[in-house]
Amino acid sequence: MKKLFFLISAWMFTSIGDAQNVGIGTSAPADKLEVNGNIRLSGQDTIYAAPSTTGSGKSIWISAGNPYVPVGGSGGSIYIKATNNMPAGGVGYTNLGPSGDINLVAGSGYNTAGGKINITAGQTSCWALPGGNHSDVTISGGQNLAVTDASSITVEGGYTIGTSCPPPGATGGNLILKAGLGSGTGTAGNIQLLNGNVGIGTAAPTQKLHVAGNICYTGSIAACSDMRYKTNVTPLKDPVQKLLLLKGVNYYWKKTAFPDMNFNENKQIGFIAQEVEQLFPELVFTDINGYKSIDYSRLTPLLVETVKEQQKEISAINKRLNALERKWKKTGV
Repeated sequence: MKKLFFLISAWMFTSIGDAQNVGIGTSAPADKLEVNGNIRLSGQDTIYAAPSTTGSGKSIWISAGNPYVPVGGSGGSIYIKATNNMPAGGVGYTNLGPSGDINLVAGSGYNTAGGKINITAGQTSCWALPGGNHSDVTISGGQNLAVTDASSITVEGGYTIGTSCPPPGATGGNLILKAGLGSGTGTAGNIQLLNGNVGIGTAAPTQKLHVAGNICYTGSIAACSDMRYKTNVTPLKDPVQKLLLLKGVNYYWKKTAFPDMNFNENKQIGFIAQEVEQLFPELVFTDINGYKSIDYSRLTPLLVETVKEQQKEISAINKRLNALERKWKKTGV
């Protein structure tokens, strides 16, 4: 029996070594190794290209199959899936670790740039049906079934490390969001943030856009004001008297008490929101945590109406002065 096993093993070794192609589950292999069926790995579970002894390292290509040419059909897909921490439907397991991860890591660069990771959806043909699906790229966080918050997606630009390489003062990598360009006179696509709040400089935004820091812009920040949007339009009442009750103040931010707000150390000028709210509640907004903000731009209509009221008073005073001046010229009294 041992002699037969040795002869079979020797024959398989010689045949595989001498053969151009090896087929498992097929008698007509078209590549060096063609497997008609599943492959299970055991042991170290590693697939890698052998180190090069002459030049550049070898590449590994994973490609799904094309449809049968005379008939056509859907192209093959590639699925990469890490394992669960217990079999599907399993119960009663203890000391469970986390589920498996999927890591995509490009090669490090030595005396050159490191490798890139490119994820690109397939090109859509000119013959695709109008209104059909796009070749989108979708990245979704995992669903959580037993905790109070769902998974996050973190996209981070590259960071610099070390003190001599790179030199001190080297900048970190950028995070670029760029919509696709249109063809010809077509417009570019949009960058859409469809729900939730967006925080810049803060991890706890309380508004649709919450910026903890300064804003520099060269265009316009315009409030919607078309008459077609509005109803029950009424004039402002007693703006002068209310404005006289406002109290402008200087102040400093409480940086230490509110580190997430990224307050600066400069002397500030403005109003106290609670005081403004008593006179002009339309100018004050309260966030989900109860903190108040003032929309200073909405003071403009109040100032305009105040100037108009003062101008009326000035005009009336000038009219009386002119009348007195004419009387004085006539009577000398």
